[in-house]
Amino acid sequence: SPHTHTHTRTAAMGIRQRKRQRTVSRKQRRVRRATGLTPHSRIMNDDPAVREAWDKSKTVRENFAAIGIAVDANRELTAVDEPAKPTLLPTPLPEREHVEQLSFAEARYYDALTKKYGDDYARMARDHKLNYYQHTARVLKKKCELFRERYTRAGVAVPPLE
Repeated sequence: SPHTHTHTRTAAMGIRQRKRQRTVSRKQRRVRRATGLTPHSRIMNDDPAVREAWDKSKTVRENFAAIGIAVDANRELTAVDEPAKPTLLPTPLPEREHVEQLSFAEARYYDALTKKYGDDYARMARDHKLNYYQHTARVLKKKCELFRERYTRAGVAVPPLE
């Protein structure tokens, strides 16, 4: 038919999507307002060599290409044909085994739970007054076993929980 339309990407978008693409974020707007500079003019003002070579009649991309600055460093790096030489990384430190610790407050907490319930972790998990961290039975089992290993076997006295 004579009224066929070719849809470009923006034509297929809704009005809201196009507006969203055009808008600048509040943070960007605030930075631009505070400095009075756009991103490319900041580069131009920072370096005197760039300021001299800058041609206001050209686009930012054209100016960057003329000066030799990459607009998109990622794109420039992928365009390089020569493979990078492998760099020697420093040897990693040997991994140390993580030893889980209990704080004094945690020790008092697990001591009170084990004194009241012993090994019944399901009942511990349901006690909302003593189990104020709301730990599950599985977490309580792991932590109480750690508590027994560290404190009761070592004979360390833990003051009662108030």
